[in-house]
Amino acid sequence: MDNKNLMEEKISKSEAKEFEEAVLNQSATLELDAPPYVQPLKKRKKGVAAIRIVVAVPFAILIFFSGMLAERYRILDHMQVNDRYFLMDDGQLKEIKDETGKEATADYIEMVKEYGKETQVNVKFMRKMFPDNLVLKSDGEFLYLPIDETMEKNSYDYSRLEQVDKFFEYKDAEGNVVSKSGIDVSKFQGDIDWKLVKEDGVEFAILRAGYRGYGNGKLVLDEKFMENLEGTKEQNIDIGVYFYSQAISKEEAVEEAEMVIEALRGYEVTYPVVLDTELPSGEGARTEGLTNEERTEYILAFCETIEAAGYIPMVYSNLNWLILKTDFKSLSKYDIWLANYDTQPYFPYDFKMWQYSEKGQINGIEGDVDLNICFKDYTVEE
Repeated sequence: MDNKNLMEEKISKSEAKEFEEAVLNQSATLELDAPPYVQPLKKRKKGVAAIRIVVAVPFAILIFFSGMLAERYRILDHMQVNDRYFLMDDGQLKEIKDETGKEATADYIEMVKEYGKETQVNVKFMRKMFPDNLVLKSDGEFLYLPIDETMEKNSYDYSRLEQVDKFFEYKDAEGNVVSKSGIDVSKFQGDIDWKLVKEDGVEFAILRAGYRGYGNGKLVLDEKFMENLEGTKEQNIDIGVYFYSQAISKEEAVEEAEMVIEALRGYEVTYPVVLDTELPSGEGARTEGLTNEERTEYILAFCETIEAAGYIPMVYSNLNWLILKTDFKSLSKYDIWLANYDTQPYFPYDFKMWQYSEKGQINGIEGDVDLNICFKDYTVEE
């Protein structure tokens, strides 16, 4: 939204299949028995045999460990060539476990972690290797976090997620589209022709209401907000709004929410009112020193104020910020809008909207615009 740093990646299924087979074959050599190229010593006659044993045993040990070391680097080299195409799922990982046994698999997994640390492969590779963990990359390090089983998970079946023309669509088991296609905009999109936008398939829009300056703390109404409110109203496009927060106290968070509420008087809002919380784009942000607990407290204060005014509160951010910079379990009682620029979202917990691109092209808008899919129809009362 105001900061975007995730990338899309296309993957070759044929290369992935070849690598999958190669990994399974290579993994089998990690058994605790000696590799096949270490041959057992034959029994020799006494006398001459004693001298040969003194020489042969250390030599055999050297061959054994050299062979294991060579095997290790063969696996790592193969992974390094193919890491962009790694598509291992839970079932395929189980095949490795069945093939090698638990102890060997543990060695293999540690080797993969070391490989990831040494080569800095893309995070999608490591997520496929560790499907039972929440895998993040922060400050150049991979984190393998446990998934909290007490929290609500999303139940989306991504085989039903399909990109059609400009937008992603999500279908139910009968093949009916049950998602909504939308955009989010601010003054950076300039003058918008909302008639052309609607004709291009946009069903909802999240408008930036304003922001708090990350340096001076001043509250600012987005200069195109009122114009966008009128434009969407004229074209009967469903709207929500968002506010980019830089609150450093509970009072400031409430002040931000009240500013949004005041700006919305007289307009119908069917989608959520969103707090945008993320890493500031410049240095010297006033929120830089906040603890996770403080940041969470201020987000909750904003949402509670919005909810008390009769709107649906929502929290927008990316995976790393939500998990590492907030007490996400406390925030998860509110709807989540996830920013994750990829071919499918990566997030185990429940979320309602997914921002999948910052490079969308929509008729009626000059330049790039964020694209979103909403898995919930907010226009229907529950």
